[in-house]
Amino acid sequence: ASSSISKPLNMLSHKMRLLRNLQYSESYESQAWIREIGALQSYMLRLRENVRVFDKFVPQTIVERMKMERTAETQTAGKLWSEQRMCTVMQSTVKGLSALSEVVPLETMLELLEDYMTTCTRIIEASGGVLVDNQGDEVLAFWTDRIPDHAAAACEAVLEQISQLETLFSNWSQQYSSHVRLVPMFGLHSAVGFVGNFGTAKRLKYGVVGEVVDVASRVNAMNRINHTTFLISESTW
Repeated sequence: ASSSISKPLNMLSHKMRLLRNLQYSESYESQAWIREIGALQSYMLRLRENVRVFDKFVPQTIVERMKMERTAETQTAGKLWSEQRMCTVMQSTVKGLSALSEVVPLETMLELLEDYMTTCTRIIEASGGVLVDNQGDEVLAFWTDRIPDHAAAACEAVLEQISQLETLFSNWSQQYSSHVRLVPMFGLHSAVGFVGNFGTAKRLKYGVVGEVVDVASRVNAMNRINHTTFLISESTW
């Protein structure tokens, strides 16, 4: 009788510890014969599914980084806060994407954008960077000085993105429009920025703000003028 109570409770405790660390891939087959414990299992499964959905909107890497940035003195988790950190910011766009959208159906264009963003996100996060925002073809990401050489990490991530995106875009052009030439463009700038949680008390967003972001955007914009793919500022160099 005691095992019918302790076993499912121990399993619940184990699953909650995993969920606390955003680990929810394990299956959960245990069945409890006690009604109250069965109800707890049901609530936990619903919570796990809600977290799974939440993870699609907020990448786990951002949540983990927020936990890392938290200090015992400020207790910043879930609150508005920021701190000055040296960082390298990347801003990127795609030349020719608007022209492609004029000849490709909307549903297809959404699928292409998903492939594009998946490629960029995978490379950025694998290099230790944080994807802050993506709107259409625009991508904003940054690497902080918690990485020993954040500027080099950012440069390597950009070069890897260019390599993979050129192949991806070449396939797109061949399949959908040979007259449209897609060119990925990247700008990097390194400087002190404000890193932390921004927004309102009800809705937060982890990211970076400051002149470093504006300069990275201007550096990227110079690609159109100079007909280049990748430009960095002197501070990143």
